[in-house]
Amino acid sequence: MIDTEKENLPPVKKTHIDRFLKFLEVERDASPHTLRAYRKDLEDFFRFIQINPEDVDLSDVRGFIADQIKSGLNKTTVSRRLASIRSFFRFLYREGYKKINPAKLVPNPKTPKLLPRFLSVDDTFSLVERPEGPGLLSARDRAILELLYSSGLRVSELTGLDAEDINTKEGLLKVKGKGKKERIVPVGSKAIDAIKSYLIERIPLKRKDKALFLNRTGSRLTDRGVRRVVVKYARMIGISGRI
Repeated sequence: MIDTEKENLPPVKKTHIDRFLKFLEVERDASPHTLRAYRKDLEDFFRFIQINPEDVDLSDVRGFIADQIKSGLNKTTVSRRLASIRSFFRFLYREGYKKINPAKLVPNPKTPKLLPRFLSVDDTFSLVERPEGPGLLSARDRAILELLYSSGLRVSELTGLDAEDINTKEGLLKVKGKGKKERIVPVGSKAIDAIKSYLIERIPLKRKDKALFLNRTGSRLTDRGVRRVVVKYARMIGISGRI
């Protein structure tokens, strides 16, 4: 709990923080959310050390970070707070208020590296083969799962596909990736067959939407819609947890 006598920062600290946040807002075009996060991090830091920015040294920053870890705060959050403090003192250094950046040499807390969770080969085959039966949605879902498995596309790349981006004869796909960069991706024969079946099923819709994959209303399928498809069939074959 914060000591009520320490809630209001001394004017010199508040002034430096305000100048720094104004710099981020004007020069870095920081969002209101980012500015609030920086302010909270810095105010918590100065409430803890209770000295002016000009007097802060390496041990003060280390002490704050150690206290944050000891209190049980998530190490990712602690690393973000340290980044806020580094940026603040880098600003003061450039403005001539500090001769050195006392946070520069403070290392980030070590966070455990988690391996991505992936499906076994058997589970993957069971998943892509699970959509069965006639109808547009079953054909669409099979095409989605086969394409994700065959091409390794990001979900956002898959939902961004237009019908004209797929060359079923050559087995090639034109994909728009990050930064609107385009690349050509080869697609396996099973995925091509699934897409062909889906395109036949959607002919009666006569929709003008150029998207390859459509939702129930005939509009472009969203990332969330694709994730629902994956989770739906994963649950059907007995896979729990995040996919």
